[in-house]
Amino acid sequence: MEGVKPLFNVPASVAFAEKSPKETAWPLAGRAVSGELEVRNASPSEAAEHLTETETEYWLSIKGTRSYFSEKKEKPITEGSPYGKKFAEGATIVPRSFWFVEVQDAAGLGVDPAKPFVKTDPRAIKAAKEQYQDVRMEGNVESEFLYSTILSTDLVPFAHLPFRTVVLPTLWKPEGYVMLTANEARK
Repeated sequence: MEGVKPLFNVPASVAFAEKSPKETAWPLAGRAVSGELEVRNASPSEAAEHLTETETEYWLSIKGTRSYFSEKKEKPITEGSPYGKKFAEGATIVPRSFWFVEVQDAAGLGVDPAKPFVKTDPRAIKAAKEQYQDVRMEGNVESEFLYSTILSTDLVPFAHLPFRTVVLPTLWKPEGYVMLTANEARK
């Protein structure tokens, strides 16, 4: 039903099945429905005039602990990411009270775009572990060290909350982003 408009705001399908002691024989016969309805919530007879059905086949696809039907035969992924054993923690920036900042207006004089004045983001302080609750950073930071990011808590269905500003000791060079050493950052 993914090709039917307007229907729902998410992909939709219908499955009919019978419980059987036999093992399922793949692929399953199916039909894909598509078309443009004149009105949302059309009656079955109104909808039938605008819909076409195409015979197809469906395969069971497995990705980790999730499964779904697909018109393509896909190789199952049951072991997780090939990088999973190489990392103990995903991409993260901790402690956040050191890196997450808000750009401040300098006493009504505006913001220096080359070297804005920043303070630790109050959201980072609120979410900080106990040992970082008292950490507060402020000062001017060169704009080339300011980046935008989002956290998993900033993700909402089909969108995200506003980006957060972070200070990172990295610079863009022709070969890509380069992490600065402590001495380079002090300069």
